[in-house]
Amino acid sequence: FLLERGAMPKRHISGLLITFCLCLVLLLAGCAAKKGFGPTQFKPGNLKKKIAVIPFENNTDFGRADLGRRIADSIAQQLAQSGKVIIVPHTKVETYITAQQIPRPLTQGTAALLGRSLKLNAVVLGAVSAIHLTEKKIGWRLYIPVFKKKEVVTANLLVKVIDAEGGTFLLTGTSLGDTAHELESAREWPTGSQGDLDQASVDRSLTLAIQPLTKSILKTLTNAPWKGFVKSISGSTAILSAGRDVGIKPGHRFVVLGVGEKITNTAGRTYIIPGPVKATLEITRVLAETSEARITSGHILAGEAVYFAS
Repeated sequence: FLLERGAMPKRHISGLLITFCLCLVLLLAGCAAKKGFGPTQFKPGNLKKKIAVIPFENNTDFGRADLGRRIADSIAQQLAQSGKVIIVPHTKVETYITAQQIPRPLTQGTAALLGRSLKLNAVVLGAVSAIHLTEKKIGWRLYIPVFKKKEVVTANLLVKVIDAEGGTFLLTGTSLGDTAHELESAREWPTGSQGDLDQASVDRSLTLAIQPLTKSILKTLTNAPWKGFVKSISGSTAILSAGRDVGIKPGHRFVVLGVGEKITNTAGRTYIIPGPVKATLEITRVLAETSEARITSGHILAGEAVYFAS
């Protein structure tokens, strides 16, 4: 329109376009510079995560006393089969909890303490929030709903994955499993409060609820940056808390971040804005469960977290 009326020469428009593009490039570069170094910039690579799966709390009147342990074992087994995580034996976890007299059930804070003490990447907590019998309408005929009532056993599970280093939630989620109530078994629940629920139907519902929950946990852990801990310092050498067991190799590089800032959103979830890189390390020797690293820059203290860089 302006060109047709002769209000602005072509060379002026070209100049404006070039100026606009330069300003846009500078603006984007400035935004990128402000991001700094954060955990999301560090890739997990092929390193395995060390985790502990704590027995689920049973908040229902159903199930044997070991129901929470059986659910945790099932999740741990499926996670281990992926080859992407290392499950710390529950005997080791139980021994530490007992020795340190950590109260149960574990909270976000005590789970993070447990994770740091055992040099883990994350701790998985959970609960059986509900098991109940409901009637649902099912059935279709020629794309027209022809409903009939069917008794269904529903199991609800809750899970929380807590980052050991930061103490924040990596994942909070729920899962539901439905199974038609077939009354296949006459076995009674030890508590005697199962009513008309059949144990076999409940077990199938729990299995169906566990499967998507495990997938969510694995996806969260896979996408999270790998972190370990500095066990000790000797001169310019740092001993890390992981080795061949997680896939560390000579030449791998790690970084240590400065003090970050915790923020809590309106939903009550806490996140950490990481500080800048304060030190770098390079692996020189790898043992079964530990590694030696040369401190190539900066200053490091025992107990600090290290992020896998490359």
